[in-house]
Amino acid sequence: MQSKERSTGSGIRAVASLAGVSVSTVSRVLNERERHVPISPATIERVRAAAAALRYRPNASARGLRTTRTQTIGVIMQDLLHPFSAEFLRTIYGVCQARNYHVLVGHAEQNQHESVVLGDILSPDRVDGLLLIGDVLEHAADEEEMQDILRMHQHVVSVGCRPCPAVTLSISIDNAAGVEMALHYLAGLGHRSIAFIGSPPETTEREPWESQQRHDAYRRFVSAHGLPVWELVATDDLAVAQDDLRRLVIGPERPTAAFAINDWTAVMTLKAALTSGICVPDDLSVVGFDDIAFARLYTPGLTTIHQPLDAMGRYATNALLDTIAGLPRALPEGNVEVSGANVIFAPTLIQRESCAAPRAFAGRLSLQN
Repeated sequence: MQSKERSTGSGIRAVASLAGVSVSTVSRVLNERERHVPISPATIERVRAAAAALRYRPNASARGLRTTRTQTIGVIMQDLLHPFSAEFLRTIYGVCQARNYHVLVGHAEQNQHESVVLGDILSPDRVDGLLLIGDVLEHAADEEEMQDILRMHQHVVSVGCRPCPAVTLSISIDNAAGVEMALHYLAGLGHRSIAFIGSPPETTEREPWESQQRHDAYRRFVSAHGLPVWELVATDDLAVAQDDLRRLVIGPERPTAAFAINDWTAVMTLKAALTSGICVPDDLSVVGFDDIAFARLYTPGLTTIHQPLDAMGRYATNALLDTIAGLPRALPEGNVEVSGANVIFAPTLIQRESCAAPRAFAGRLSLQN
């Protein structure tokens, strides 16, 4: 009985005493209700510090009965192993921790049995809302099952996911603008032949939504500017990638630059070039998309299209938590286009060492915007 009291009434009173505030103030702060009754940031910080010092946590079951909330969100990732996903998860966890929320993570690449389990684990009585990262509908083994999971929830926010009626807010990067930015940069350096290096084949027939947008933007660009089309499907097998890359760049008519559909594919291309005797950027300039951590760590540093992953992750998580709490969504910061339930972040070009003018180039290609 004594330990039970420490975890409930006496615990919250101890926190209130240490922080120098009332029990009701502690309850409002720790149960994420401070926005309804104004509480100063200093008081909020003092309460949270006191709770941390005393290792006090509100009783989740009792809190759920009082508020009909679980203080937990579900996150479904397209690919848990991708560096892009890891960076997003770090931001999501940080926001949720600051707002006293827990996170349950699921993987979209499920078999049918696991999809049922995922639906049970992330059911509305276990999580207050869902955050989708990547094209989870494309990667689900059973898309209809995944649609059913989404339809069960009132609050669903997606990042980089194809349009879905069940999603209440969709956040994405302007993929077409990013591709055009990369290709204009390469053309400005003098490259007249620019290859497109796509993702490895997927288990499904459709190209992932973001990949399709980037692929289409490449085709529109080269068509509009009268450039030759060079397309190569990447592979995770280094030996095969080496052979493919050699065939691509050997010969009098060859691409002098390549746009990789994402940074992971670009890094694989850099590795294949290095081990094939192809010099980047002298023999081949390479541009990626995403600006993951590996992009700046690789040698040569990868020129890439930057997605503001931290800003997108923070906005997506806060928007979901605000919607769950019945609060108005704040407007996103930075260069962002808002159209109804769609929020589109603007990309930027990051120039590093993987690009240069083509060798033996005698003039500069002029492309009209």
